[in-house]
Amino acid sequence: MTGIRLWGLIGGIGALVGAALWLTSVFRERDRLRDDVNAAKACTVAVKTSGDVLICPQPIADAAARSRRYLECDAALAKGEAYGVSAACSEAVKRRDAEAAAAAHEAGQLEAELVRTRTQAQAALSRAEARAQTLLRKDQNAALALSRAPVGADGRVRCDDACLQQLLGD
Repeated sequence: MTGIRLWGLIGGIGALVGAALWLTSVFRERDRLRDDVNAAKACTVAVKTSGDVLICPQPIADAAARSRRYLECDAALAKGEAYGVSAACSEAVKRRDAEAAAAAHEAGQLEAELVRTRTQAQAALSRAEARAQTLLRKDQNAALALSRAPVGADGRVRCDDACLQQLLGD
């Protein structure tokens, strides 16, 4: 054999070995993808039937666990369950929930203070109206007493004991 033929033979064998290696990697990749598809199908069946994500690949199991915690957190927030919120929700949600509860408590206190202030203002207004009516009645009685009192020659009103008692409102 000559050198060229020998090199051609070696090149051909190398090409065949390279092609065989490439085909082997393609078949391995195909088998790996088939295994991934089968695992995804098994995961889907398990999740639909029992809710179990333990057989699922880790990223899917993590996403399902996060989703379950989010749903539990939403349910606890909707029901107002403090334990459920503390068990299922993230720190940011817990902080917001505590802030909202504190704001609601403060709003309740302010509402109660407003009702108390309005009640006190209404009572003060009622007392002031009663006092004004009493003073008006006394002024009217005094004016009536003065109009009934005898007037002297000098134009001054002469008020006796009955007139003074009526002026004082007794």
